[in-house]
Amino acid sequence: MEETEIVPGTIHLVDLEDRIHARHAGRGQRDVVLVPQPSNDPDDPLNWHRWRKHVFSTCICVYTLMVGIASAAIYSVLVPISQATGLTLDDLNDGTGYMFLMFGWGCLFWQPIAVQYGKRPVYLFSTLATMAIMVWVPYTKTNGQWIGSKLLQGFFGAPIESLCEISVTDVYWCAIFCAIAFVFLFFFMEETNFQRPANNIEVTDNVAFEGKTPNEFSTIEASSGTPPGGFISKGQKSKSYLQKLRVFEKEQLKKPNELKGMILRPLIFLTFPVVVFSGVTLGSHLIYFNILNGTASLILSSPPYSFKSSFVGLSYVSPLIGITLG
Repeated sequence: MEETEIVPGTIHLVDLEDRIHARHAGRGQRDVVLVPQPSNDPDDPLNWHRWRKHVFSTCICVYTLMVGIASAAIYSVLVPISQATGLTLDDLNDGTGYMFLMFGWGCLFWQPIAVQYGKRPVYLFSTLATMAIMVWVPYTKTNGQWIGSKLLQGFFGAPIESLCEISVTDVYWCAIFCAIAFVFLFFFMEETNFQRPANNIEVTDNVAFEGKTPNEFSTIEASSGTPPGGFISKGQKSKSYLQKLRVFEKEQLKKPNELKGMILRPLIFLTFPVVVFSGVTLGSHLIYFNILNGTASLILSSPPYSFKSSFVGLSYVSPLIGITLG
């Protein structure tokens, strides 16, 4: 067989000649090699049934929606908020800016924590902390209290990885939304962190695998003396529902602590010009969007428009439709 030099880091994604000794996709996609290779554990997220993946995706959507509503919501009421609290619009927008700052930098803390100890506890704690802040926010009357609440809200809401605005008027409803999200996530969200054993993909002669189906392929793997790597062991049971409710998994707590490296790694990427350019480009677009948000209530509620808060809120219907369709 002719030897060819392969660039380090290269992986095979398509196997047209059945030469790769690894698990392939099914359902008419037999040529596609699964990377990473699923383990033999039924609790490996790569081995989950489709309904289980849909439930987890729903949990992510619930978290994003509820924490987004609580953190964000409606610049259309900035003027009424200013009148009710005595804070100026500049004060309110300053608090929003600090919250945005913590939404970004907070990820340097929460992402490593999620990788090290699990994503489920981070989502639950983020939702619970946001709910507590929403109960506190209506009692903020000074600029210091407002900025403090926004700093904490941005830090604890950073896992949502989105920019959110501020709201005071419906904050108790926001706390209720977070409570609903917490209960939903606690009972339905599973942990997706999973330690898979190293599984080297081997390229072999295509004679033994020619014309074989995925089921026949597992028999070939077992008879060849190589670990099946990706086919669920028949005697291995999935975790019970009560075990899935654990906030922390034992395996996550026993892992070597690599928090320092994970926190510093994104900062090292800042030495790459393409990373800096991409960050500045994305940040510029987000700044422009939030400048429009921060001035919408002031401009549209004043003459000659004199819109009510509800009418100002309707100006967000068009981007909502655009995002949904796009």
